[in-house]
Amino acid sequence: MDKPKEINNANSIESTKTILNTINHSLIVLTLGYIIYLINFTFSKINIHVLCCTIGYVLLMSESLMVLTNENIWSRKITNYRNRSHFHWVLQALGAIISISGVVIEYIGRNEKNKPHLSSIHSIVGFISIIIMCIMCLSGATMFYTMKLKKLLRPVVIKFIHELLGITCFTLGMIAECYGFNKSWMRYKAGDYIAVLAIILVIIITSICIMRPIKSLLRNFFVVIRQN
Repeated sequence: MDKPKEINNANSIESTKTILNTINHSLIVLTLGYIIYLINFTFSKINIHVLCCTIGYVLLMSESLMVLTNENIWSRKITNYRNRSHFHWVLQALGAIISISGVVIEYIGRNEKNKPHLSSIHSIVGFISIIIMCIMCLSGATMFYTMKLKKLLRPVVIKFIHELLGITCFTLGMIAECYGFNKSWMRYKAGDYIAVLAIILVIIITSICIMRPIKSLLRNFFVVIRQN
């Protein structure tokens, strides 16, 4: 009697994960789609900054995390985890390139208007995330050579460091998105209520995306502790 219950429980958990994954994809598309709607093909520097950072973090960085999960709706047929890891790294790299491009464009725009840099929580948190992102992409590349690097660091340590950097980078980037949606650009174009709704959506997207990485991070942390 216990075995069927265990199977039913496992099926329920998998179904819940699939539903959450589907909801997350929907929220990502909704958030990015609405930003595109607000920009309305008006490509000022601030608009490009908002668009690039939303594509980089909300779309690509989120997808780079979800692609590693078994329940991800568009990658679950890729049974080889190494292949999914390649997709993860490519999405991560694209997200980094597009996000950094958005930051550079905003930097140029603020220079042209003689506005100060790193003058808000949004800009400071976003800048820290970008720095970690650059380190993370390099650490991500080393994941493909863990066996060759095992004489220097154990594979589980390399994975732990990469996961820690990834979670920190992504979370800080999404926090910067929230502060960005709370600024006058969003409130002027969409109104206060929509700005708050956008922040809530980003928080939900972030929470769903980091559930698996945090679980993996904790597992690897305890493995590292036991092996020391």
